[in-house]
Amino acid sequence: MALYYFFCDICQKEVKKLLPPKKSKLEQLCKIDGSVLIRTPKDITTSLKEVIDTGLQARKIEQIAGAPGLLEEREHQEREKKKRITL
Repeated sequence: MALYYFFCDICQKEVKKLLPPKKSKLEQLCKIDGSVLIRTPKDITTSLKEVIDTGLQARKIEQIAGAPGLLEEREHQEREKKKRITL
């Protein structure tokens, strides 16, 4: 099972689905309006990590919780530093 990202062009919503690889190639429908979802690239905070096990699971997907908020906060802090430097 892997985490896949989709986008609904009709209702403009981003959707994440945990699917087996075989089902990820099938058409996915939006739960809100029933239109076909468009598969999008992974979020910037997603990374692949190698997992050592019996070989049944070669990789897993891990997302850092709250990463988008942390990025926004870091950008805000950097803008504030630049403002102070220019004054």
